[in-house]
Amino acid sequence: MKRIAKRSLSLILTIVLSLCFNLTFALNEKRQTVVDYMYEMANVPWTAGRDIEYWVDKYGRGFKSGESYFGIPYSQSLRNTNLENFKRLIKNGKYYGIKLYGHTILEGSDCSSAVSMSWQLLNKDLPYLSTYDMLPTSTNPYIVKVGEYKVPEKATTSTQVIEENTKEDIYKAYSKLQPGDAVVTRRKSGGHVILVREVDVENQVVIGIDQEGVDEDAILLGKNGKSSWKDDRRLPFDELYSKDYIPITLKELADKIELD
Repeated sequence: MKRIAKRSLSLILTIVLSLCFNLTFALNEKRQTVVDYMYEMANVPWTAGRDIEYWVDKYGRGFKSGESYFGIPYSQSLRNTNLENFKRLIKNGKYYGIKLYGHTILEGSDCSSAVSMSWQLLNKDLPYLSTYDMLPTSTNPYIVKVGEYKVPEKATTSTQVIEENTKEDIYKAYSKLQPGDAVVTRRKSGGHVILVREVDVENQVVIGIDQEGVDEDAILLGKNGKSSWKDDRRLPFDELYSKDYIPITLKELADKIELD
């Protein structure tokens, strides 16, 4: 009788472990899909078919006809151009932008819409979020925190979240990040979000991908001035904390995922 009970217990344990392994594998596979999509958005190659202005013309610069670039262009106006749509806009390797009111402007994405597009692979109903929409308050229908830290109920900035916690609390939360999660900062003056590729917990570094745009001199920030993306950005915990970044994720990545 005892032998039968042990066999039954062993069988149950095997089934549970197998199920846990399969669920973990499915979740990791979904996480990698998110990261791969973001990486491809950052690296799709194209050549400017004509001079194209940046998303705002105050810089007096833009993409130059005949020059090659990488990644979906940065735009806060036409910000809903995902990978599939941008590839369709490229004709024989060239992207021409849109003629509008005497200007040639571009379709593109900004930091938060780019992350949203990657997460839409797991939730097709997810809208194009802004960094304001990414604060993990209890009323947020899409975003949750990674790790255990306090979020004020009526928080409107990540600064308020940082102030509510100790540095140790936030660093512990950073260490819980996984591929496909994100770090977001939202201050009164604006915000930014970065998708997580991996985390080096030992050295307290997050490696991420983000859509950045241009610097104060209107120079593209990635790939030696040929891309508005950085796809291998190393972010020490100290830097993240000093800039009020908090760790977040899509609910579908935090919840238990059933096998398809």
